[in-house]
Amino acid sequence: MSLRFPNARLHIHELLSAEDTRDGEALAQGARDFGLISDEHLTEITSACSDSACNCLQVGKQILVRYLETAAPAKDPKRIDSAAIWKDIEQSLKVFVTRADCGECDPGAFQTKCLKLAPALFDIILQQIGRYF
Repeated sequence: MSLRFPNARLHIHELLSAEDTRDGEALAQGARDFGLISDEHLTEITSACSDSACNCLQVGKQILVRYLETAAPAKDPKRIDSAAIWKDIEQSLKVFVTRADCGECDPGAFQTKCLKLAPALFDIILQQIGRYF
């Protein structure tokens, strides 16, 4: 899967470059900045972030779920399956991590501290949301 949202990825990179901003926090902040989640969801998601591990996947999944909770009622909720969408995201991410030079990323294990993962994950989430909305 090719990445299609360079401005979104740059925004996540910019958030990551801020002092003391972790990967999951940057993802959640970017999702709020792009209108995917509310301020309330941002607080809820970032408060659940761990200080000791990469939170990209946990936060990414929460962003997707929260977005679908608010956007799906406008569409046919039976057609939208967050688990299936998340599975597609994970598959796309595996392809990306395998192809990319991610430094310390292990393509077999997603729980990494690779800062290149957060921008790519955000791009892939936006692509998957675009498929349904």
